[in-house]
Order: sequence, then C-alpha cells, then structure tokens
Amino acid sequence: MRKIYSIILCLMLVSTAYAATIQGVVVDSKNQPLVGVSVLIAESANPVITDLDGAFVLEVEEGSELMFSLLGYKTSKQAAKDGMVVVLKKKGLEEPDGWRMFI
Repeated sequence: MRKIYSIILCLMLVSTAYAATIQGVVVDSKNQPLVGVSVLIAESANPVITDLDGAFVLEVEEGSELMFSLLGYKTSKQAAKDGMVVVLKKKGLEEPDGWRMFI
C-alpha cells in the first residue's frame, strides 16, 4: 500500500513540474495595449483577461497553444512562451496611415 502512495505522489509531482508562469502583452498594429482581450488555453474553458496595460499572466506549459480574441479583431493562436508580445489585427479593411476619405 505504501508503494502505491509513493507512485501516486511521484506522478503528481511530475505532472505539475512542467507548468510555468507565462507573462505577456497584447497590442494592436500601432503597438497600443489592448484591454479586455480573452486569453484562452486550448485545453481549458477558463480564460484570463488582459489588464489596462494589455498584460496577462497565467500558469501553463510552455509551448501550449493559446488563443487570443477581442471583439472587432482577428483571433490569433500562438504557442505560449514567457515574455510574448501578441499583435492583434482589426477585422475588415483598415485605412492606411495618413489616408482620409473626403465626401
């Protein structure tokens, strides 16, 4: 019985050993922080939300797939790595910088 408990304890330690704290920032194409971006781990149903600086922190295995989504922006999927900077692009046509439509 003692051997079974030892094996279970070892398995629990091994399974948690690979999780890491991942920090990152989500910005738009003009390098402005995006507030309220949903950051979802592919195997999870509980997203974290970016703060006022576009920053997020979560516990996940490095290399796990993360999905970033915000209304009005294209969803992005990227591998998790510490210090990541994610750039979300707006959906639809964007007018080039300096271009204005006159009616």
